Amino acid sequence: MTLGDMERLTYLTEFFELENYGIALWKEFGDDVKEPFEAMMKMLDEPECIEDRWLDDEAKGEKWLLEFQELALTEEYREWIRNYIDKNMKKRITISDRSRLRLRGLLFSGLLGGDKRWK
Repeated sequence: MTLGDMERLTYLTEFFELENYGIALWKEFGDDVKEPFEAMMKMLDEPECIEDRWLDDEAKGEKWLLEFQELALTEEYREWIRNYIDKNMKKRITISDRSRLRLRGLLFSGLLGGDKRWK
């Protein structure tokens, strides 16, 4: 699994409030992305990364949601997903890309670093 794949799946599990599934993904594949994830977190600490615009997380998220909806097996599922997305995009609080990555880092560093609560 690539870091990009993990980022997409993490976004989707967060959006659809599937916390346990997201944790299971990180437990299963966290070692696969540990090194690139840590490198990305280190890069975010660099002064050049003060601006959040280098990541268009909102556009990526919308793209991932649309792709997820399009892959639903039936029209009924696609409609349910579309309604869920519409309802939750309106109430979703937008935080900066950097903050979102740092929050993920805090959570997942526990998973990757052996935090006993997630074992």
